[in-house]
Amino acid sequence: LRLSSSSAMEFATDPLLKQQAIAAHNIQLNANILSINFASLHGQDHLQVKEEPLQCGCGAIYNGTEVPKKKWECVFCNALNPYKKRKWMKSMSKSPTVDYLLPSPQLQKRAPALIFALDVSGSMGVTREEPRRDAEGQLLDVTHVSRLRHMQQAILRLLDQVVAESPTHRVGLIYFNDVIGIVGDGAGDTTFINEEQMFEAEYLLSAGHARAPTAAVSASHARVKAAVEGLHAQNQTALGPALMTAVAMASGVPGSRVVVLTDGLSNVGLGAMTPGGGEDAFLYAKEYYDTIASQAMQQGVAVSIVSIEGEDCNLSQLGRVSDQTGGIVARTAIENLDFAMAEAVSSRVLAARVRVSVFTERCLQVYQRGVPADMTSCSQFETSFGCVRGDEKALFMLGPRPTLELNAHGREDASTTTIQTQIEYTAPNLQRHVRVLTAQVPITDNQIASEKVANVDMISSYVSQTTAAMAEAGEWPQAQLLNAKAQELFERIAQYNQEATTAAVSASEIYSNLQVLAQAEPIYQQTDAAATRIFRMKRASVRRHGAMPQSVRQYDMANAVDQSAVVYDVAAPRSADPEYSVGSAPGRVGPAQPGYDVATLSASPDYEMASRHSNTYEVPVPAALDD
Repeated sequence: LRLSSSSAMEFATDPLLKQQAIAAHNIQLNANILSINFASLHGQDHLQVKEEPLQCGCGAIYNGTEVPKKKWECVFCNALNPYKKRKWMKSMSKSPTVDYLLPSPQLQKRAPALIFALDVSGSMGVTREEPRRDAEGQLLDVTHVSRLRHMQQAILRLLDQVVAESPTHRVGLIYFNDVIGIVGDGAGDTTFINEEQMFEAEYLLSAGHARAPTAAVSASHARVKAAVEGLHAQNQTALGPALMTAVAMASGVPGSRVVVLTDGLSNVGLGAMTPGGGEDAFLYAKEYYDTIASQAMQQGVAVSIVSIEGEDCNLSQLGRVSDQTGGIVARTAIENLDFAMAEAVSSRVLAARVRVSVFTERCLQVYQRGVPADMTSCSQFETSFGCVRGDEKALFMLGPRPTLELNAHGREDASTTTIQTQIEYTAPNLQRHVRVLTAQVPITDNQIASEKVANVDMISSYVSQTTAAMAEAGEWPQAQLLNAKAQELFERIAQYNQEATTAAVSASEIYSNLQVLAQAEPIYQQTDAAATRIFRMKRASVRRHGAMPQSVRQYDMANAVDQSAVVYDVAAPRSADPEYSVGSAPGRVGPAQPGYDVATLSASPDYEMASRHSNTYEVPVPAALDD
């Protein structure tokens, strides 16, 4: 069965390559890439069932390919399971996709929340020169505008946008310096949290829950805007405690979001990070922010982090919260703050509490970071995604099972193999679903037959995501080896598909850059520029021309300094191209407009919007104010 490009489940090649088994510890790469398109969760062109599925003890679900009399045999573990015929099963043969509506808890029917967590520490008072011109473009004078004022203007514009587009959504505000101020939706007095209370996690969670916004933004926006206008920059940065409190404010309705804007390192309360603190400080911060990520995932809350260039805020830790919950990580020059914030706010949650399971027959299994993943005896691989957006895809590589298992259980004479994916998720209406996709896919021993028709874009995206996961874990040698193998694979595919030539060059450049990163940046000393690249790579979608993200490839080898343009917003008409996706080809530079989708483009001279080396003049801040 060759699945169409519109299917929720796609393969990078047809047939899949049934390779000879290899040692489990070797890094592997092949064209057997499985792609799960989360945008398909929005569609309704499939069979919907309001009953519990027939499920094997191994977790696999009956797919209707055969109609047994009393028991059905699981193709993945060969177990026999009780079978009871139901009316809707007649339609299963016509639909490879079945959507089971699960019993859902009676949650309060509230609209999702959008919580802004804003840094108002002393460094937000830093100013930059900005020319003021008349209608003809003539220079009138030069003013000094602070980071705080840029932030206020961006938030005020976004509030107007949210009111116009989503008037029923709830919007809340929390700000932080050496004190945390919880404004909520502006009803009632601001709740303050002092430094002593910032070390009590239970208190932070309780305070956040108590001030969760209740009013629709159409009713609260004037109060919230007034609170934003009244913010002042001073003292230190209690980012860690404020983030935990903000997640608590957003909890209760899956699909809610938290957007954090900061320009510096958390240095007060829980989650405080000491510059140059070494590996122990890194591990402490990792544990704290992983705890917040876990809480957010359980609640179905997506957290986005927007960092203003200047001082690093340790995005290698903060970004983990976004990465695990389905938010975005953005690092921007102050003059492009509007664009970065628009991307964070427009990043709507399509589904929350997402868990994906992949079932394979015993001749194949899922590989994770280039090696066989931990799977059950019946070849089930399971992973969680938190919240997902419509522009995201989950990519998996399928490879041979270890030698002994293949000899004992494999079907070496088979010409096809069965793949099943299950996507369990909560929809915006709070309904729990299990989307089941089953396909019988050809397999072959002929490497040329598999690679000749390989989808270069999909393989490139898989390599990009996997490289980023390895780099995040500090597995630099493994990441280099993966890209060396990617170069070899693309060079073979280039004999049949010239797009693979560009992908091979990309893999070679990334291989060289990984050498520099491995020498210059221990995992606990990773710069925000490097962390941003890694998290962007992990969210890479299928690209059109086989090239990996250019923002990852452009790297000053001599100085190990990021030279890439960080391009945030390219608005392209939704109807312009049905295949348009993050990282895809040209659009129009600028903030999102009605009728347009925000997308991310790789760095390009034609679309350059920001760089670490932009001309920014900073007025010195008195030491007493500088955090």
